[in-house]
Amino acid sequence: EYASKNGIKKVVIFSKYKDIYSESLKKAFEDLFTKQGGKVVRMTNLADPNLNAEAEMSRLVATDQADAAVFFPNIELISTVIEIVRAQQKLPEPLQRKLQLLGGDALYSADTLKQGNKALEGLILAVPWFPEKPRSQAFAEQACNKWRGGITWRTAASYDATQALIKAISESENPSRLSVVEKLKAIALSPDKTSGD
Repeated sequence: EYASKNGIKKVVIFSKYKDIYSESLKKAFEDLFTKQGGKVVRMTNLADPNLNAEAEMSRLVATDQADAAVFFPNIELISTVIEIVRAQQKLPEPLQRKLQLLGGDALYSADTLKQGNKALEGLILAVPWFPEKPRSQAFAEQACNKWRGGITWRTAASYDATQALIKAISESENPSRLSVVEKLKAIALSPDKTSGD
């Protein structure tokens, strides 16, 4: 939705082929983006041992004429993403332009920002939880105090999953794996019972 609302019409998607996490994000993005009139020009496997960051960036800008690069790596390929993004700064003058960068939640970490530095400026990430949302701030503060450290969307998602599991077990007459899984499908928790929105 962000891509469509911000004039991004053509993208190249970088993901890890045959990786469940990476492939699921790629498919979800591609399906929604193309339904909204966008075009996926090309897909590239981040795990390809012959991948050349500078060649990829040059092709993306010159040949594909994409408006954005979309990255769905798993954690082990974050350095490859950073390498590709840095290659944008090495392009010859005629190809120099600020390309929009979009990515999945695997890229949401302080280490990624430190490693990528200025090359990642403007990177837009889709994350399921953000600590500075009004309904999330109270949980973020309490969790930081209790666990004596910063928290991420992963912490919030784990907490929410635990709350849902507790409720599913408590609402099952004779809890079994099957009954709890069935109950989980109908669990709805309000923001005050979870990490927020």
